[in-house]
Amino acid sequence: MRKIIPLLLILLLATVAMAQNKSRIIGTITTSDGAVIPGVKVTVASDSLISRSLSTVSNDRGTYRFVMLPIGTYTIKFEKDGYKTIEQSDVELGFDATVTLDKVMQTADFEEVITISGEAPIVDKTSSSISDKLDLEFLQNQAKTANIWSLPNLSAGFTDNSGFGGVERAGNAYNFDGVNVSDPATGTANFTQNLEAVEQIDVQLFGASAEYGAFTGASLNVLTKSGGNDFSGEVNYFFQSKEWVGDNTTEYERVSIPSAAKLQDPNFALGGPVIQDMVWFFGNYNWSKSETDRDLADGPFIDDATTKRGFLKLSSRWNDSNITYASIIYDRFNSPNKYFWPIDQWVVNTTESLWDSFWNSDTYMVQHSYVLNDNIILEGRFARFISENGSEPVNDPSGETPMMFDYLNRVHLPGSSANRMTVSDRNRDNMLVTTNYYNDELGGSHSFKFGFEYESSLTSRFMKITDLQLWYGNLTWQRHQIPLTDAGTVIRRFAGFAQDSWSVNNRLTINYGFRYDSSGLRAENPEIALAGEDTFLRFNDPAYRVGVAYDLGGDGKTVLRAFAGRYYEGVTSGNTEPLTGEVSPYYYWEGQALGHSEEWVLIDVSGGSTGNFFVKDDIINMY
Repeated sequence: MRKIIPLLLILLLATVAMAQNKSRIIGTITTSDGAVIPGVKVTVASDSLISRSLSTVSNDRGTYRFVMLPIGTYTIKFEKDGYKTIEQSDVELGFDATVTLDKVMQTADFEEVITISGEAPIVDKTSSSISDKLDLEFLQNQAKTANIWSLPNLSAGFTDNSGFGGVERAGNAYNFDGVNVSDPATGTANFTQNLEAVEQIDVQLFGASAEYGAFTGASLNVLTKSGGNDFSGEVNYFFQSKEWVGDNTTEYERVSIPSAAKLQDPNFALGGPVIQDMVWFFGNYNWSKSETDRDLADGPFIDDATTKRGFLKLSSRWNDSNITYASIIYDRFNSPNKYFWPIDQWVVNTTESLWDSFWNSDTYMVQHSYVLNDNIILEGRFARFISENGSEPVNDPSGETPMMFDYLNRVHLPGSSANRMTVSDRNRDNMLVTTNYYNDELGGSHSFKFGFEYESSLTSRFMKITDLQLWYGNLTWQRHQIPLTDAGTVIRRFAGFAQDSWSVNNRLTINYGFRYDSSGLRAENPEIALAGEDTFLRFNDPAYRVGVAYDLGGDGKTVLRAFAGRYYEGVTSGNTEPLTGEVSPYYYWEGQALGHSEEWVLIDVSGGSTGNFFVKDDIINMY
């Protein structure tokens, strides 16, 4: 019964993609003449470990293995009666990395310790992938940023928000502590968080294993801080006064360079033990506000925006078999007097043309790992994020007042409005169960991993833009009645994968795997949808992955990698509104009447949920 309970927890506590504890330290221990040494006690110690240290014993093949390790700096100690003790410090372990430490132990007639430090960095000689990491030291030396997802541009191979071969932004997978936080409608990042909460950013490019899917560019993973066995904290305050910034940008405001802003940005962070050597916590809170003076046609006003972000994480190692992580992420943004720039990015507005914009997001994550024995590890993870964003005109929340813009004088006409009311929901549930199986008796050392993933997301949007009128002086020119949209799309994805990292010997590793994703889109409300009750689009995406890694010098410092594989784009709801809800037609008029009259000539009617939209039977996902 005691073993059944953790298994039930795994089925309940499931989440997508990557856990935080994914790294490994492995190796083989031999004598100077190459004979293996069983029974060597190997101990790893690090401030990143909740229990401070872990120990194992080399098996009858002289091999040892530590798995489910968090990123950090480690000290490894090798001990056996009759042999000189070896202690190696400053071993850096990155995310989802394998450090191979093979050791040759010398016999000794008395107790003696060999200490190793200051060696060259150890390369992961088992991986076929190309990746990069932005570690804590690097991140702490970066300029203040409000968007952590821009930082991967500092990695080699990741440029203009795109990894090799991927669409800008939407071609990447955005993960937060291993949880997919990509917007199910656009594929871009759904929220950001404070840099003070970040431990490391992992950028996975070419060669990602079958465990990783739903991207064609890069898989980005933000890893957060966990606290520690000692209390530590941080308080900082970032402030910028308008008077501290040059005012030579005023003449460029028409090309979207605003004047200087007043910025206030305090941050608070605290971490430490809840129970020593068992449960840690880390929390972070940020409140920031920007204020920018604007000179509008009807007088000055302050364009302001407020952001509130919070993060709380609990990390626990209950015993040698059970590890649990749980966290909550809170993200709020509001701009009550925001510019509305739908046409040529005009900046000469009136206060009547402003709109109120907001973005709210909450994310909940739980992940549990259960070590069944030395060779089998079971994992279960669950995550949910709920977000809502929208806008409404400041002077007319109903959205009935038209927007009238004079191109000749670059101003809104009296009585104009921002004329856009929209509310969008983005929700996603992720679940994953995996099994790790290690075997050292099948022609080398194998690290098998099998997983099943389920994901359900909802994107819904209500948008109302009643009337958009373009004028040229007193001459009416164009009038647009933008479609009213009220639609919701559900995406359900099932995925399974199997992979193996086969170390044939201490220099050659073969990585191979297979992944299969099946993603279906259907309407949230079939009664008002053109698509009806059935799934109207399904992508079945088989993907192979195969690679090799070869240690050229046999010392783990120079590795040759080769890889071939297929990656599919993450499925998004995109432009499915006409199929999954009510969308009115798009009306376009032209007018030549003088004055503010309603004398328009209807030129075109298009779009809408009128049967003009369909899905090709042979459509395939991008890869």
